[in-house]
Amino acid sequence: MFVELVLHICLLDDARKCRDESLTFADVSMITCMLTAQPVAAQHMERRPRWYLSKWSCRPAGLHAKA
Repeated sequence: MFVELVLHICLLDDARKCRDESLTFADVSMITCMLTAQPVAAQHMERRPRWYLSKWSCRPAGLHAKA
């Protein structure tokens, strides 16, 4: 099963400019995604100093259309 961790991030200088970034994991349950999401998201955000994490969610990968 593939699980997608979706991070909704917004620009620090302009909170109206937001986007979703997703990280896909193989052979991970939804519960594992939920339990490990915060440290994974924090590590991911370290590489984006001009952005902040607005919200996150775990969902089955490939079920939602990419914008």
